[in-house]
Amino acid sequence: MNIALFTDSYLPTKSGVVTVVDQIYQNLKKQGHHVVIVTVSNPLADDTDIKDDIFRVPSTKIGLGMKDQYFGYPFLKKVSKFLKKNKIELIHCHTEFTIGLNAIHEAKKLNIPLICTTHTMWEDYYKYYLPGGEHISPDIIRWLVRKFYNKMYALINVSEKAHAYFKQDFICPNIPSCIIPNSINAQHYCTVPSTEQEIKDLRSSLGIKDDETMVLYVGRVVEEKRVLELVDILDTALSEGKKIKAVIVGDGAALKHVKKLTGIAKNSDRFIFTGFIDWHLIHKYYEAADLFVTASLSEMHSMTILEAITSGLPVVVRKDSSYNDTVIQDVNGYQSETDEQMSKDIVKLCNNKELLAEFSKNSKKISHNFLPQTFIDRHIQIYQTVINAWKTKQKLTDEILNAALDKVSIKD
Repeated sequence: MNIALFTDSYLPTKSGVVTVVDQIYQNLKKQGHHVVIVTVSNPLADDTDIKDDIFRVPSTKIGLGMKDQYFGYPFLKKVSKFLKKNKIELIHCHTEFTIGLNAIHEAKKLNIPLICTTHTMWEDYYKYYLPGGEHISPDIIRWLVRKFYNKMYALINVSEKAHAYFKQDFICPNIPSCIIPNSINAQHYCTVPSTEQEIKDLRSSLGIKDDETMVLYVGRVVEEKRVLELVDILDTALSEGKKIKAVIVGDGAALKHVKKLTGIAKNSDRFIFTGFIDWHLIHKYYEAADLFVTASLSEMHSMTILEAITSGLPVVVRKDSSYNDTVIQDVNGYQSETDEQMSKDIVKLCNNKELLAEFSKNSKKISHNFLPQTFIDRHIQIYQTVINAWKTKQKLTDEILNAALDKVSIKD
């Protein structure tokens, strides 16, 4: 197959979307398929224009609190030439921005199918990034989302939550769709696991004693991740569990505010901030931790949760359907109904080492459902099904897409 991936974010930028796109790109090539990427230019990228199978359109930095994100100029004739040269049969879009608009334009022009993965719940995000976003009605955002996604031939959703949202009457209930959860390449994510001594040294450098429980948050420190609420949740837990310390790994627009909050918290001396940590070193913090937490309710399918369970960490989250396949109640963690319950669940786990150990083993087992081979096999089945339906003018349905996914067995 000849596949084109369209994305407004790609290496060297780091994000969940970038990880997904690169996984598809690398693994399709390994299996003998021809795949190209159309994305934005980036001054830090080696391939600043056309290089082999990556086409970068001219772009400008967005700003608006979106670090390392670029606005690509769409509708360039060179893109059409690039796609024709590579005999593209299907476009897989991973963005709603300008490169996404370009994907719609090129698919129509070349008369090939266009599908899209729904990575972001924009109703939860726009207020934090658009100027005056707090004054914009959700109805306007829904209209924009609906206008974009209704131009797709099919959708890939990353979770039950995403699937349910896009099937609502006010979005695009008639677009055929299926669910392919995100995956994580454990070997790429953690090339060399930490030794026991390295783990001990890292915990010591963070000021965590052998008999203390390390509760970890990894991610962007921004308001839409409910990091301000997480501080309150953790402060309550720290008050009840005297041998617990909270480590927050990451950077973001709300970091100063969060540090200010922890500075006046009852247990201010037991909050530890690392700031930004390179992705290739993040695994060391997961390995050193005893428990992973997040209070975010804006996820589609969290990559940090995948990293945590791959590292064998129990997880406590606020209840949300985006976690239904990664955080199984009373198996590898808790989906807490309220912030208050989340504090209690954190303490409950931290005070029970045997339960922590049991949940840790279960997280490892659950992580096997999200291996890259299964992930790419599912995409290949969907690509083949979509291309065949398009060429034969068969009416594509959810049932046909799900039947294709049923052919894929989960591999350990």
